[in-house]
Amino acid sequence: MVLSTLMSQMVEFGLVSLNIKDPAAVAAITEVARLLGVSKTAAVRQLAQEKLKELGAPLTPEQQAKYDEAIRFMQEHIWPITAGVKPMTKEEEEEFLGYDELYT
Repeated sequence: MVLSTLMSQMVEFGLVSLNIKDPAAVAAITEVARLLGVSKTAAVRQLAQEKLKELGAPLTPEQQAKYDEAIRFMQEHIWPITAGVKPMTKEEEEEFLGYDELYT
């Protein structure tokens, strides 16, 4: 019940998982994160924000406010309870999401 509520809130804030299946991309992000001294998520966020600025696509004030609220929510409610929790395997994710042979 708590997990489904948590997932609902994450969807509400537009926070969904990004699953990168390209080993070269994962390796590149891992190296960028290491060099910056940040998490992979922070590295992806920073690179994406830099690219958006480069492309001339700044966040609107509404988008920035939504982004800031989502990060605050994650910092206060998600990250503290997930610290030290091992990531789900692909099979566990599919079971959680209700996938079965009908959808594959």
